[in-house]
Amino acid sequence: MNKKAIDSEITKTASKYIECSRCLSLMKVDENADSGLCWRCTMAQIPFVEKKPTKTNRPRGWIKMRLFVDQDGTVYERGVENEALKGTYPKTDVKKIKAQQKKKKDEKEKEKKRKLKKEQDEINKRNKNLTDSGYAKKKRKK
Repeated sequence: MNKKAIDSEITKTASKYIECSRCLSLMKVDENADSGLCWRCTMAQIPFVEKKPTKTNRPRGWIKMRLFVDQDGTVYERGVENEALKGTYPKTDVKKIKAQQKKKKDEKEKEKKRKLKKEQDEINKRNKNLTDSGYAKKKRKK
């Protein structure tokens, strides 16, 4: 926008344009404002802190388990801590649960690969049957 266009816009509305005090870009402000900071410079002032989830030694889905006993003996029933039962049950074997979950995941991946290979074989078989029957070789008469 050129200076004349900005001046004509200022007269149409009850606001004015001023330059940002840092990056000198034009921004629309109220008529009573003397200086300002654009949204980009404002966002640059806010520190970005990336939150990392804290790792626990609990398996996936431990909240959904009927009974889960942590390493310190704390008993959780469906994810809710039960103080009265603390230390009464043996600790849940986390390594065993994680191994079962990994085994299930590997089985699902193998099954997926098996299905994909079966579909590819069927497609290749159909294509071979079409070429063997001479369907692809027939030409249209002109």
